[in-house]
Amino acid sequence: MTPPSSTHRRFLLSLSAAGASAVAGCLDRNGATQGDDYQSVPSRDPVDAPADVSTALTAVPATVQPGADASAENWLYNGEFPGPESG
Repeated sequence: MTPPSSTHRRFLLSLSAAGASAVAGCLDRNGATQGDDYQSVPSRDPVDAPADVSTALTAVPATVQPGADASAENWLYNGEFPGPESG
């Protein structure tokens, strides 16, 4: 494997600098996005109520076959993919 030439490195550095400048231009001094549609979201108190449903899950890694000619490593929950429905 050959190392990238300095021209490629300079191109990537200038590209990343341009991207960082574009992102920085979208933020105000407090880090919030600019625009007329910006609205602050009021904080809420935490919910202090019993849970509606209680579920125990056992997760194990396994190979799943989402299609006839496809397989992928994924997590099974209670032996099922994508997992059991809550009742």
